Amino acid sequence: MYLTSKMKKIFALFLFLTFALSLVTPVFAQESDDSKDNDSKKVRSNICANISNRLSNLDKKLSDRFNELKERKTTRKSELQTKWDKYVEERKAKRDERKTNFDEHIAKLNLRATTDAQKQAIVAFQTAVQNAVSARRAAVDLANQTFHKAAQVEWDKMKSAIDAAYPTFESAVKTATAKAKADCPTATDQKAVKDALSVSIKSARDAFEAATKSAKDSFKTAFENLKTVRKSSAEKARADFKAAIEKAVADLKLVFGENNSTDKSSDSENENGSAN
Repeated sequence: MYLTSKMKKIFALFLFLTFALSLVTPVFAQESDDSKDNDSKKVRSNICANISNRLSNLDKKLSDRFNELKERKTTRKSELQTKWDKYVEERKAKRDERKTNFDEHIAKLNLRATTDAQKQAIVAFQTAVQNAVSARRAAVDLANQTFHKAAQVEWDKMKSAIDAAYPTFESAVKTATAKAKADCPTATDQKAVKDALSVSIKSARDAFEAATKSAKDSFKTAFENLKTVRKSSAEKARADFKAAIEKAVADLKLVFGENNSTDKSSDSENENGSAN
């Protein structure tokens, strides 16, 4: 079949367009590849920037959290010392009050004494009670002071252990973050970098929390043991005091005789004395 002149022109134009398109297509393809590569780099850059920003915020949060923890420990220790000082003041006030009451009781007994034997019995009674009170106070004060000082030592040990654990935690976090920042720009899988960072930080945090818990548990155990020892010492002091007071009252009754008035005075003294 023969082509007309018009058809030949159309066919030639078609061939020309086909040839031109074949030249342009590689250029478009190259531009598309470059665009995808640029987009990939941009996404990678954004991910790394996000990681960097989050790590910067993390450093600040960790620093703030540790400073808060240290301040809380310092405040708590100060509160405990204030509470102890208040206890000492209140105890002294109560002791002074009971001494006044005891002196008044002795004065009343002296008004009732009609013989030298009774007066001597009152002096002996007064001396026996004062000795019992002094012995008990000395034992109780020693037990309290020993407890207080030992508790302070245990508190400082706990605080030191926690303070020592934090630099290890901080160092582990900084090492992990530095590695993430270095790996991210060239890594083919930024998610893997992010996941590895999360695992490292969690491991460091778990180790820090374990060290903190261990320090706190050790303090609690030591503190409970100290309380037990103090309680045992106080109970012995009370038992010795009670025995001494009962004997002093019994000796006084022998001289004054068994009567309600003397018993009441003796019981009152026993109550005042045993509360010291």
